[in-house]
Formats: sequence, C-alpha cells, structure tokens
Amino acid sequence: MKTGNMRKNRLLACLMIIAILAALLAGCGEEDYTAEEVDTEIITAMYENNMSAVSHATSAADLAGYLYEWGALNDAFRVSHDKYGNIIISKVSSGEEYSEAESTILQCTLDLSVPDRTAQAMTAAMYILSYCENHGFMRVLFTEPDAGIEKIKKSYITADNFISLDSSKNNTVITGSAERHDYKVSKDIIYQEATYTNAYEITIMGLNGTHAGKTNQLNAVKTLGKMLAELKSTGALIEIGSLCSGYMDEDGQFAVDTECRGGYPLGAQAIIYINDNDVNKLTKKITKSQTKTLDNYLEANPEMIYSFEKIEKAEDAMVISSDDTSAIISFIYTSLYGIYDKDDKGEAIAVNNILYCNTEGGHFEIDLTAISLSESKMDTLDSIVSTLCGLYDLEHEKTVVASLWDMDIADEAALKEIPLVEKICSAAFKIYEKDTQFAKSFENTAISKVVERIPDANIVAYGVTEKNLERQTATLLTYFEMNR
Repeated sequence: MKTGNMRKNRLLACLMIIAILAALLAGCGEEDYTAEEVDTEIITAMYENNMSAVSHATSAADLAGYLYEWGALNDAFRVSHDKYGNIIISKVSSGEEYSEAESTILQCTLDLSVPDRTAQAMTAAMYILSYCENHGFMRVLFTEPDAGIEKIKKSYITADNFISLDSSKNNTVITGSAERHDYKVSKDIIYQEATYTNAYEITIMGLNGTHAGKTNQLNAVKTLGKMLAELKSTGALIEIGSLCSGYMDEDGQFAVDTECRGGYPLGAQAIIYINDNDVNKLTKKITKSQTKTLDNYLEANPEMIYSFEKIEKAEDAMVISSDDTSAIISFIYTSLYGIYDKDDKGEAIAVNNILYCNTEGGHFEIDLTAISLSESKMDTLDSIVSTLCGLYDLEHEKTVVASLWDMDIADEAALKEIPLVEKICSAAFKIYEKDTQFAKSFENTAISKVVERIPDANIVAYGVTEKNLERQTATLLTYFEMNR
C-alpha cells in the first residue's frame, strides 16, 4: 500500500510539473515581456531640440545633415546617406536572445510642411535607437519628401517588418492610405491700369502648417477668393492687383510664396482697388469675414493675423483685366474644398484642398489636390477639375502623388491575425490597457510607395503626436522587446 501511494504521489507530482511547464509555454510570447517605459525628461528635451531643428531648417537636406551628425556620435549605429538625401541608421540585434528575431524598419519623412509631425516622428525614432535595449536588427530611415522612398535603394526598404511613423493618430494602426492627385492650374493673364482710387491690402497669415488631407484648418486662399467673389456678386466695382498665397516671415511681414511649398498655404494676401461708392460694402464684408474666421480658427492658430488696411495707390498701379479677374475668383469660388464625400459611417473618404496661388508676373497659377480612399471618387474629382478648368479657360496638369494602398481586410479580428499587427496591438495593450484602433489615413505616408516597389511588404503605419509621444514610443519599445 505504501509503495502504491508513493507511485501515485510521484505520478501526481509529474503531472503537476508538466501542467506548470505547459502553462509557462502557453504564456510564452504573451506574458514573458513587460511594458517598456520612456524617460519623460529625456524624450521631452529630445523633442524640443528636434522641433528647433525642424523650425530652423530651410530644406529637408538641413534636417538630413542634423540627423547624420547625431547618428555619427553613437558608435552603436551604422550611419549612411545616399545621393537623394535619405539618412539610413542601422543597429544590430541586442544579443544572443534576439539574434534570430525578425528585422524591423522604422521610417519617417522629413517634411517641413508639417513641422510638428516631422519632429515627433524623428523623436520617437531617435529615442528608440538610443534607448531600446532588447531588439532584433533595426533600421531607421529618415527620407526626403520627394525623391525619398521612391529612389532609395530597394535593399534599404526590405525587412521582415516595416513601420511608418508618418501617421499621427492616438493608438491607431493605419491599414490603408489614400490616393492623391495634385493639379497645377494656370492661365496667362493680361494687366491694365487701375481705374479705382481706393487701394486696400487684405492679409491672412500666421496659420499653423498641416497636411493637405486635413479639412478643419482654415484655407486662406479659399477664404479670400470666396470673399472677393461674394463681394463682386453684390455689384461692387473692384479690381484685383494680386492674389497670392504666402506666409509670415521672421519680421512679421507677409511674404509671397514663389512656388507650392508642398503642404498647405500658411496665409494669403489680396491687393484690391475699389470704387468710392463701394468702400462701405467692402468694409462690411471684410468685418464679417474677419469676425467669423477669427472666432472659428484663432484658438487653433494663435499667431494668426487677419488684417485689412488702406494703402497708398501707386501712380502706375496695374490690375488684372476684368475678364481674367472674373475667371480667377470664379474658379477659386467654385473649386472644391474640404470633404467631398463620406462613407456610411460618416467618415470622410474624399477631400479636396487648395495648396498654392500666385498671380504675379503675368501668369496665374493655382495648385489643387484631391485625396480619396475610393478609386471611383478619385475619377469623379479628376473630372470635376477638368470641367472647371474648361469652363474658365484654364490649363491644367495632373500628377499622381500617391497610389491607393489598402490592406483590404475589413474584419478587425482578421487584421489582428497578421503577425505585425498582432504584435503592435499586444504591445499597445500593455501601455494603454485598451484595444488598438484601426483606420485609413488621408495623410501623406511613404507606405504606398513602398508597396509599389515591394507588393508583399509586411507594413503598417503607427505614428505619434505630441500628446501620445511617450506612450506610443513606449509601445514601439515594447514591440521590439517582445519581437523575438
């Protein structure tokens, strides 16, 4: 009896050990990693330095030089650049435990038109390079906005996993990005001598930069064009000397854009001449526009100025001819702006924007963009631009800036079965203690260009904002720690 009990006890002990081992093995990959932490003081200082660098940069090349010098100071990094202005920083796996881990690429675009987003993405990538202690092979790409990801050597964008930091939504994995078409619309214009004696300068400037797909930001060109068109429709006799997009310079003065800066107009200015009898109409119209605009947008753009002042008329003042004036302001007034269409859930699927405008030098030029998550809607937007240009006798050229990218998986459960997505979601749950969201983005990301070159790329976007900079950087650190 004693021998039987001993055997029974040994059997129970073995079964218990096996059960414990099975539980440990079952939990491996789920509970054998911890939520990584980010040092608030360090990442805040890093962000402030990067924001300063972005603010003072005059081109992406300036930022590339700044990043190259930063990376070269760390012996643990392998730093290189190519002839297109892209910076490539690589770091080998952290040790034996991660020697067989999947490789990961992080990417951010050095886009000066969205300085906050660029600085935030730079900060997340630089912090991870510096402080990620547990990781497989990682490569960070800081890419030039234009040639960038299209021209960089294919081997640099090839890895097991690719995560773009260009998007900027809180705890959201981006699984699709929109198609974007830009249109350069132009017309040779005729000038004539100004006949009205009252000259005024109307200026909007000091707006925050943003991406072209954002629809709740003031568009200064549209605002002034719409206001002038409505004024003209009342029968007011006005002449336009110029209507141009621009920005506030270091001296607080308006500076005219000489070309499309690629993102969004930071301001606009119109020089107009008006008949004596219509000055009151102009004053009332401007006052109403100022009040509405400042009420709606000043809080989000604290440095914005919307000014209206009388200026001295030059003796040889020239204005755009009446026919060309009508064509220009009518085109701006009728051009689509903002959300064009929404899906059944009320989410935008097609948007439009004006990016740039200039009437100087005897040539009118205005740049538009259409961005859509639907191929059929994009075809419609192409047709609308073509029709409007024909109506007002304007030339136009179309450029396909980004192709439609869509993981085409509507079911969230199926999305979470994709290994890269599952790892990011698991890491994010450690940090946020709630489920990750999924969305498709109107922002310009490099993903569609990567997918064009590598169709089977395992790729998503998971970017940062100033508000979630710490938590989403921590999520990415946790992703690297668990990815073994």
